[in-house]
Amino acid sequence: MPKKNILDHGGDQRSSLYISIKSHIKELFQLSLPTIVSRMGILLIVTADTLMVGNYNSTQLAYQAIGIAVIIPFLLGSLGLIMGTMVISSNAYGAKRFSECGAAWRRSIKYSLLLGTVGMIFGFFGDEVLILLGQTEDLAKGGGEVTFIIGLGLPANVLFLSTMLFLESIKRPIPGMVFMIAANILNIFLNDYLIHSGESGEAMGAAGAAWATTVSRFFLCVGLTSYVWWMHDRDRYGVRIKHPSDVSAWRVQRRIGYASGVSIGIESSSFAILNIFAGWLGPASLASYTIAFNMFAIVFMIATGVGSATSVLVGIAYGRSNNRDIAVAGWLGLALNSVIMGLFGCLFFFYSQTLVSFYTNDNEVLSLASPLVAFIAFILAVDGGQAIMSSALRGCRDIWVPSLMQGCSFLIVMVSVAYFFAFFEDHGILGLMKGAFVGATLSMILHSARFQLLFLRRQLPSQYVVD
Repeated sequence: MPKKNILDHGGDQRSSLYISIKSHIKELFQLSLPTIVSRMGILLIVTADTLMVGNYNSTQLAYQAIGIAVIIPFLLGSLGLIMGTMVISSNAYGAKRFSECGAAWRRSIKYSLLLGTVGMIFGFFGDEVLILLGQTEDLAKGGGEVTFIIGLGLPANVLFLSTMLFLESIKRPIPGMVFMIAANILNIFLNDYLIHSGESGEAMGAAGAAWATTVSRFFLCVGLTSYVWWMHDRDRYGVRIKHPSDVSAWRVQRRIGYASGVSIGIESSSFAILNIFAGWLGPASLASYTIAFNMFAIVFMIATGVGSATSVLVGIAYGRSNNRDIAVAGWLGLALNSVIMGLFGCLFFFYSQTLVSFYTNDNEVLSLASPLVAFIAFILAVDGGQAIMSSALRGCRDIWVPSLMQGCSFLIVMVSVAYFFAFFEDHGILGLMKGAFVGATLSMILHSARFQLLFLRRQLPSQYVVD
């Protein structure tokens, strides 16, 4: 039998790599597009509430803003804490142990309800918390009512998010997208009715918008969990089976959630500190920062969608113990996000003043916010990039090191550099954005280096071995 030429072997490897890249590009687009819509939908519910309450009454808008502000840590923290559902389920999916996907989801149900209930109980004391934070009695009463109503929907909201992550992990993101679109439509119609009239015929204002959001979240929860319970291949994934207790898997699932919660908490807290710095610079600077950050947050949700898709594909490859596909999935996710962020960056850079004019007609705010939005063009690529690489590391169960890197990059470096530029170098509000750019760039470099190092060292062992 003739020996196979080494060149032929190299050609086979290149051909295999090409096929892998082509397959991952297709899967990345198929997962990313509906996931992006789902993530954008989460933010759009809040955006619709803000716009509709703001157009109704500015005092009611203040109630809504302060009421949501004190409950947001529970919303973001819960999302991080349940992230292990996606990782464990995608690992099992890659290893073709499909019933373990359902086991991961079922473990998340009680956990989600527990996390949501903690937030709901906190919501009972919203007005007292606001008084302690130095708000006026009127603002505490109005904002506390919003906190209470939003809190009632937290158990449903966390369970919905966990179910959505489970479906994404088994490459089924479209149901979550469909229900999210429907929930946004429902929220707008309920807002229109409850804000201006309400059940008693009296205008409910911010409280009406809060009820609309809570009802929409219950709709999402009931709709998506019902879909999972009745989906045609439910037996394959074991969603109705009472699985035997797996202490080890549950411990890993929670640890991934702890690390993700810490990462989200660090990043959100760091940007909240920049918000405080902006307030020290004056009302116009604070308004300008708020506008710029709102625009940034909307586009950043696209990065979180691509990041979730990347985490799923990396997690599946990890479950298959396929190091090459782990690398392909991670770097392709970064490449796709860089292209998307680059396009939005061009829009922000060249049309910053036009975009800001949609938010305000105040000339001072317009002149301050326009250069901020233009500078965000540079921040988008690196901050989106670090989110992608963090998601890729999470997909292969690299837990605490990424959280440590994010803590150093944002809480230490970004905050310090922003303060230095804003106050010592007198760059003002633009100095805060320069600090954000430095922190996000460092985070992306560290996460990318970590991902490549793990790949080169082959330190990606999986508990799964595919037969």
